[in-house]
Amino acid sequence: MKRPLLVVGAPGSPVLHVARRVADAARAELLDLTAALEQVGPAEVEARRAELERAVAGGGPRVVAAPAGLLRRRTTRLGLVDQAVVVALDGPLAQLGGTTPEGAALAEAREADAAVYHEVHARLEGGLGEVAALAGAAAGAWERDAVAVAAGARSYAVEIGAELVPRRALELVGEAPVVCVVTDSTVDGLHGPLLSEPLARLGRPVARHVMAPGERSKVLGSVEQIWRCAAAAGLDRGSVVLGFGGGVVTDTAGFAAATWMRGVRWAALPTTLLAMVDASVGGKTGVDLPDAKNAVGAFWQPSAVVCDIATLRTEARRGFASALAEVIKTGLIGDPALLELVERELDGIMARDAAILTEVVRRSVRVKARIVGLDERESGLRAVLNLGHTVGHALETLGGYAALTHGEAVSLGLVAALRIGERRAVTPTDLTRRVVRLLARAGLPTDLARQDLGAAAGFVGHDKKRAGDGIRFVLASAPGSVCVERLTLTELREHLGALQ
Repeated sequence: MKRPLLVVGAPGSPVLHVARRVADAARAELLDLTAALEQVGPAEVEARRAELERAVAGGGPRVVAAPAGLLRRRTTRLGLVDQAVVVALDGPLAQLGGTTPEGAALAEAREADAAVYHEVHARLEGGLGEVAALAGAAAGAWERDAVAVAAGARSYAVEIGAELVPRRALELVGEAPVVCVVTDSTVDGLHGPLLSEPLARLGRPVARHVMAPGERSKVLGSVEQIWRCAAAAGLDRGSVVLGFGGGVVTDTAGFAAATWMRGVRWAALPTTLLAMVDASVGGKTGVDLPDAKNAVGAFWQPSAVVCDIATLRTEARRGFASALAEVIKTGLIGDPALLELVERELDGIMARDAAILTEVVRRSVRVKARIVGLDERESGLRAVLNLGHTVGHALETLGGYAALTHGEAVSLGLVAALRIGERRAVTPTDLTRRVVRLLARAGLPTDLARQDLGAAAGFVGHDKKRAGDGIRFVLASAPGSVCVERLTLTELREHLGALQ
């Protein structure tokens, strides 16, 4: 338990009882901030909120109990779910005062805090009679230490660790009457039993669609095949799609789920490093067109994500190394310590050390979760995730999605973005050298002179980030500090021409 546990709930719910039981079992410090908010003024509420934020920021295995109302402000809530494991107790109103005047006031407070109960790690239902069960569930959430992705009613948790797929498979399915598993032939051959064996115990229909591996399967034809598989299995709106594989599988499975019967539940079980640190978070689903990567798709959040680090042991070296471009990008945009971790532990990462990889994936997911929580549909802040992707996607498309892996293309795109940043007096030369050296150590391409940047520039016009004759281009000024500038397509072509 590296982070504190924060237990919140409405007045009348057994927040303190549950928190005390968990703290006693874990021999952890308990901080009680549960005093009611209804009778205090705004200044006192702000003081209590600041006290809560300080308590959580202190880190360590402590348990904090507080009213849900202290998390009503969304920026506060997002900060707390990043720094702590947050469990919300949502008791039946009959146990919170029923239809009495007191109960009506409690119901009103519960309604005001409705968003809090969605954007947490776990939402538990029960009253005083279920304290033992609630404490057990809260302790379990604390031990799993998942990363919460705050997306309103579509929020979910990303769990990261080893040997997770067999243990979590049945939880992902829940009460779904039919399950549709989407995977590819490589993953099916290496790891298929991890999922198929627990699902066999369900006693419910399990349909399977096995794709050909690789980016060339990320097309509308694959989505149609999944739809047909779903139709044959009788997949209804209560059913679930499980995407078990790399980013191609999860992107395609998610888009099929988003469009089948106008949207059914799905969960992602990424098996590659790239899928874990990138595609697993944010709800971007979709497929490619021949001249435009990810051009067709939908925002459709998964109900859960399980990153089983054990599956990375079998990933091909080229694909594994390619994913480090996304990890390095993530450090640049939001976590300088992640960048330092990769520099310091690159040998252990390449040796697939499970503990180091867990930390790499966790840090990467936390950065993306923070950004997605503030900008789910890429209307502003989320654009920073595209550092290196404008040129990278163009190079990937130019090569027919075969000459370069996605990560190799992003590596080259990062080098281009950093050097364009130098030309625009945004990026220090030392930062460019540092990142290029790290990419090269990871075995990733960095030589732009070997690429046809002129031809790649022609594909930029199809980029999703284009607006009129311009494009939002992400530049880095320091680790953890990036900005977005609007470049005309002509300016971008000129910059790319100067880099050859």
